[in-house]
Amino acid sequence: MIGCLLLQRKPDGELLWGEVVETEAYPQEEPACYGHRRLSSSLFCPQID
Repeated sequence: MIGCLLLQRKPDGELLWGEVVETEAYPQEEPACYGHRRLSSSLFCPQID
């Protein structure tokens, strides 16, 4: 993902963009990993009511 551009065009036509310059990855056993505390689904998956 390093170097990828993220683009979004607003309704008024303005273009917003950013470049990925850093990423991080952790094994599930690492306390800094979202999976370690089972936060992944609550942060990244839509909630179904």
